[in-house]
Amino acid sequence: MDSRYARALYEAFIMAAVLSWLPFKSVNYISPFIVTAWIIFRANSGRTVVSAMAVFVTYILLVAFYWLLGKIVDTGYALQNSVFAFVTYGTFFFLVVLRAKVGVDENFYWKIVRVIRPLILIESVVGIFQFLARMVVQGGIRNNTGDAVQGTIYLFSFLESVDMGLGNQMYSINMCFMLMMALPAAVYYRKGHVTLILGFVSLILAATTHIIIPLILSIAMVFILFRQNIIGKLRYHHLFLFLTFIVVTVWVVRSQGELITYYFNNYIVNSESLKVRATVDAVTGLPSEYPTSVVVGLGPGQFSSRAALIGTGKYVGGIGTERSVLFKPVETPAYKEFILPLYTEYSTNPKYGLSTMSRPFSSALSLYAEFGAVFFLCAGAAVVIWIITLRKFFLRAVVERQRLGQFVAMACGALIIFMAIISFFENYLEVTQAIFPGLILVKLFYQSLKLRTLNTETADQ
Repeated sequence: MDSRYARALYEAFIMAAVLSWLPFKSVNYISPFIVTAWIIFRANSGRTVVSAMAVFVTYILLVAFYWLLGKIVDTGYALQNSVFAFVTYGTFFFLVVLRAKVGVDENFYWKIVRVIRPLILIESVVGIFQFLARMVVQGGIRNNTGDAVQGTIYLFSFLESVDMGLGNQMYSINMCFMLMMALPAAVYYRKGHVTLILGFVSLILAATTHIIIPLILSIAMVFILFRQNIIGKLRYHHLFLFLTFIVVTVWVVRSQGELITYYFNNYIVNSESLKVRATVDAVTGLPSEYPTSVVVGLGPGQFSSRAALIGTGKYVGGIGTERSVLFKPVETPAYKEFILPLYTEYSTNPKYGLSTMSRPFSSALSLYAEFGAVFFLCAGAAVVIWIITLRKFFLRAVVERQRLGQFVAMACGALIIFMAIISFFENYLEVTQAIFPGLILVKLFYQSLKLRTLNTETADQ
């Protein structure tokens, strides 16, 4: 990889990682564009400029198509929400613009780990302190004590007694990405175990059940799927990992048992969750109201995405206290019919407790309703293809006795599955502050494994 581009990527990751832990949510929404500009400047990369312009023009053409379709089908297309959508999906703008044919070596990975470890250490110590301080303030452990674990995203979270936004969830997702990317170094180099333990402890104390359980499931799935034989020769570290998995799972289930039961009853048994109701209404009702929505959707920012919610003014200001962001608040007809009643119920009924799992929207729902079933199915197929490809990289690394490559492939696979699962719980694909630094690493190391495998196969021929 070109040394200037490699240096620019390294600096860009540091910028994204540091910004993601600072309490500047507005800045983090535009961080992918800041990082893109930095790469262009530092690497003097004309290709990156061309790619960025191509993506921008493509998006304008896409918006023009949906705007014209909205006129024909009468969807009440809100053009301003498309602007918000371009910003909220900025992470994927960067991932597309990022030069595809880049490869990173072991030294680059080690440099990344040297950035991640101090962040894990600082954030985990702060998070554990916030949990203990909140416990003292509350006079013991309560159901919402873990909400105070937000690290430097919000230092004084333990003093709050009301909803604190997504700080707790952003902390947890960021920590998941950093821990999974640092884990291969701990296993391969046998260093940094104390830092990782502190990180996992803070993650468990954060008590974000809908994030911790998907992480456990994704690790278990990769551990099973990536083996040459599901039942094969087990070693001591396999047994250790298995026992750790069991202990953590039992602890989460016991500590969050009532909450898990509640989710199970409301999602599976009775289908009373607002999120389930919104999804069922969208799948069954949208096609009759807007026939073209099944194929191509309503357009970016037109239904339940974070861009659509910001556009209404209610997400920022609240129900009855709308606050404009750049533009005058607007509600699309589809939002008013399918989302607004449920969102109003969620925001005004104390029984929901402003829980993430009760919010009547998610990235999966937003992708389906705003981009159509075809795009949604293609996105699901892409996840499956990436996992199959990473398994191929993993098995190739096994043959070549490249242990670090094996661990990195497994980490990337687990994080892709993890992102796919949590996209059904909230609009996390639009929470740049939570996913941007981690997905940079997944893209870089996925591409590096791909190039290494292709070069090896070419050499074998």
